[in-house]
Order: sequence, then C-alpha cells, then structure tokens
Amino acid sequence: LPFDAELALTGRFKYKGEIDVQKILKVNAVAILYPYVRSTLSLMTTLAEVAPVIIPTINLVRMFEQEEQQKEESPEN
Repeated sequence: LPFDAELALTGRFKYKGEIDVQKILKVNAVAILYPYVRSTLSLMTTLAEVAPVIIPTINLVRMFEQEEQQKEESPEN
C-alpha cells in the first residue's frame, strides 16, 4: 500500500449485575466496535482516492475461545 494507517476507536459501555467484566471487555466490546473499525478504515481509504482497504470480518468469540484453549494446553514456563 502507498501509506500507513492508524485508527483509534473508543467505546463507552455500561453494564449491570454480577458479570466477568474482563471477559465482557475483551470479547463483547471488541466484537461491538470491530465493524466500526472496518467501515471507518474503508471509508478513510476511499476518501483518500486509493483502492479501499477492506479488512475481513472475524469471528471474535471463536478467536478468543481458541486463544484461551491454547493457553490451557501450553506448558507453563
């Protein structure tokens, strides 16, 4: 690509009840914000009059589950 791009996106979330906040932030918040990252990057590159950069969709729940499974299976250092 003819350029480097950096995109920062911030979200604010509220929750109620007894929940695992770290899991919610790691999985659900990322899954909620990711489509906005994809569309913003695509729009930014389109407006720059270059071929739009379209990053793929990702099943974030499955990705994080696989990450946890790998941590459980890997030997401790």
